[in-house]
Amino acid sequence: MLVVIFPMVQEEAAILTGIFFTGFALYGINGILWLYALDQGGRVFAGSVAGILNGFAYLGAFLENLLFHTVMNIFSGTMAVFFVMEVFCICMVICGMVVCKKNTVVIPEVRE
Repeated sequence: MLVVIFPMVQEEAAILTGIFFTGFALYGINGILWLYALDQGGRVFAGSVAGILNGFAYLGAFLENLLFHTVMNIFSGTMAVFFVMEVFCICMVICGMVVCKKNTVVIPEVRE
């Protein structure tokens, strides 16, 4: 919702506040994936898996920066950036729906 509202807002403080809260909302999606990845890493490699995922999150942020800069140069404005952000959000939802349809069985670490 915030991504759709951004282009209509004129005040800089309101935009920065919106970006702050949008970052929490978008980055919160990654937390769901991290829990599963930490389970996959087990007790021994949980920290390694979290570090690798965190590194890829920063790499993704860097690539988004390059992409948004390129989009702004091509379309001469910020409106296209918000469109690209909306497309990414829709893609994340679609990917999540595809992944959740798999039947996965989690094997416990501790055997009784």
